[in-house]
Amino acid sequence: MKRLFSLLLLLVVSGLKGYTQAAVFKDCGKDPEGRQEFSQVAGTKASELQHPWAMLIMKYFDYGKENSKVHCSGSIVTPKFGLSAGHCFSRKSPDYVPTDEISLFFGVGDVKQLTGKLPFRVFKIQKRSIKTILIHPGYDFPRAYMDVAIIEFDIPLEITPTVYPVCLPEISVDPEHLAGEPAIVIGYGPHNNGTSLNKANQRVYQEEYCSDRYSLEDADSDSKKLIKAELPNGFDDTTICSGNRRASEGTCRGDSGGPLLIDKYVDGEFITIQNGILHGSLQSCSNQKYPAIFSRLSHPVIHNWLFSNLFINTKGFKN
Repeated sequence: MKRLFSLLLLLVVSGLKGYTQAAVFKDCGKDPEGRQEFSQVAGTKASELQHPWAMLIMKYFDYGKENSKVHCSGSIVTPKFGLSAGHCFSRKSPDYVPTDEISLFFGVGDVKQLTGKLPFRVFKIQKRSIKTILIHPGYDFPRAYMDVAIIEFDIPLEITPTVYPVCLPEISVDPEHLAGEPAIVIGYGPHNNGTSLNKANQRVYQEEYCSDRYSLEDADSDSKKLIKAELPNGFDDTTICSGNRRASEGTCRGDSGGPLLIDKYVDGEFITIQNGILHGSLQSCSNQKYPAIFSRLSHPVIHNWLFSNLFINTKGFKN
């Protein structure tokens, strides 16, 4: 059985050998000339200039009113497509919201920019609706495995210093190839009544550590129920986890779907690569005890599906 699985995996990888970061959006993940550098996920305040690939997913948006709420977070990968978590759009979810009640915003530094007296376009924020959503066929709510969704925008984005695509990773069959890497998680989940785009500095952990932290042996009764529901098979090679054992910051409700970002030095410059999509964590707004769980985008089954739908199927896709 192992031999058959290895053969199938080899076939998937062989079919993707031409997919590199160059196949994604040209100059993705770079700092365009003139972009300013500023310096919560419950961490430190981020900037739409520092992370122009951030996508804010709002539900029940009504301009000038505060009844709108953050639904999830996401990322831009091309002017036409974004990524988020599958559970954000699953009809099985008790938090399900019809797509016509969801609005997408780009270039947002603070959610208050959408509800203030000034029109949000004054801040060069772009608003889009959802044209179509494609959830990975391997995803099964509420499980964490392959919790990935592609969002097609109704109108392609205008690329600006505050609205810009991130890079996607190259394929890898090694589930530990990111272990030990410093990473950043960004999202719009409210923390302490905050409304800013937030970031948390974390480190990708080894699978052994992820499994230990989510062990049923040390979990209380409520945590055991969630672990059994979301990680019934433990951590597999489609999932990774990250956290910061020395800081209380972490992922919050509303950060779901946000990107796990790692900077890489390529051809004489740094580029930002999205390596994961946030599923969530058992510990709200802190990943000290329970690390954040992500779908690993470099996994062949996820990577193949992403590239097939983002860059091969130019006619678009259907739900």
